[in-house]
Amino acid sequence: MLSLPEPEPGQVLPVDPTFVGVREIEARVHKAYLDALGKTFRFPKVYGWRKNVQEAVKTRDKVLFRVIKTDPDQLVDWSTNSLWLDPIWRIEVVDDPQRLTAGLTGLWFQATSFRTGSGASDELM
Repeated sequence: MLSLPEPEPGQVLPVDPTFVGVREIEARVHKAYLDALGKTFRFPKVYGWRKNVQEAVKTRDKVLFRVIKTDPDQLVDWSTNSLWLDPIWRIEVVDDPQRLTAGLTGLWFQATSFRTGSGASDELM
């Protein structure tokens, strides 16, 4: 078993300057959301509810959506993984000429996720 040396009393251990913590990740998520709020986007895939069943719809960028007010618990959700913050944005349909989202309620988009430690993102948009 690997054993790390004990610091001397009063000694401060160095912090990796490239480490990105929880607060920074949450700040990035909030900034991305606020930058998108009220704007329109074409997302490749969205989620919604049809008769109490969650459904994923591949819109292939054919539907225009607007990002709307999202509950903070949906925006900052660490429940799927302790290293990745996986926010969702609530959305509404602006234009859906092929009616790909017809009958769906509670539409949402899986926004860009960020990882603690490295700060990496999955850049879904």
